[in-house]
Amino acid sequence: MDSKTFNDIKTKFQTTYFKEIKPNLDDFEARRKKYSNTYFYITLPLGVIISLVALFTLGTQNDQEAIELCFCIIAFAIVINIALYKGLEKKLENDIKNRFMSNICKCFENLSWSNQVYYNSSEFHKIGLFDYYNTERFDDIFSGNYKNVKFEIIEANFKHEIRAGKRRYEKPVFDGIILKIQTPKDFETHTLIRPDGLFKMPIKNLKRTELEDVVFEKKYDVYTDNEIESRVIITAAFMERLNNIKEVFNAQKVYCCFIKNIAYVGLQTERDMFQLCSLRKGLDASFFSKMFEEIISIYRLIDHLKMSK
Repeated sequence: MDSKTFNDIKTKFQTTYFKEIKPNLDDFEARRKKYSNTYFYITLPLGVIISLVALFTLGTQNDQEAIELCFCIIAFAIVINIALYKGLEKKLENDIKNRFMSNICKCFENLSWSNQVYYNSSEFHKIGLFDYYNTERFDDIFSGNYKNVKFEIIEANFKHEIRAGKRRYEKPVFDGIILKIQTPKDFETHTLIRPDGLFKMPIKNLKRTELEDVVFEKKYDVYTDNEIESRVIITAAFMERLNNIKEVFNAQKVYCCFIKNIAYVGLQTERDMFQLCSLRKGLDASFFSKMFEEIISIYRLIDHLKMSK
């Protein structure tokens, strides 16, 4: 992204914030204080009191069933408190986004936002980008066009739920953002780049290939159905870009897939991207500034991958 494009977007964003967003934040700040006071002065102390009563009445008894009941009550109080906190915060954030996201998106050419379920949620497993998952949660979903490159940003959380009798286990699969880019060229390959794993499961119709770069080979596993084309894509310059992307987003893991005319980049961040509020902090420009930087980072990522025409 050249400096002129960046400055134009930044100026438009700042103007939008001071003219259209900031004057309308007072009502949301009043609601934030109400939710915060409800949680920190009523719900949280009540949970602590219930836990302490259970601990001193049941936990001190020389009875296994009483002790187990005590820990169940404490665990229940903790779960309820966490769920309520996250629920109140998410409700406020969704209301803020429903009110202001259209204003934010106008600052970025051809950008739109949704918080609905992603329309093709199984595609990421079908192409081999992630392991099997059967539970999914989507948050922010953006679609746009940057330098004639269509893209989508999908914030997602995938888990594999396993049931064994009456017990249920959840195995984390992915938590972060997925960038889906429609590239100007068609890839004559189906190539996957996944974090190096202890157990390298075979991927249908794809063969694991080794790269000449020893450092990259230690960090990632590469699977492809066309080794020649995959080596054209995964150059030394691309490997460097991938490592830089990981650092910029502070991602624990990075996943990539190239198939037909689409490139996928999965960044496992395990944090709430594009967050616009917190119950513990007053609403101010810092939340919107952070979102601006995160969206700009996505644009720079597209530039970084050199997939524009």
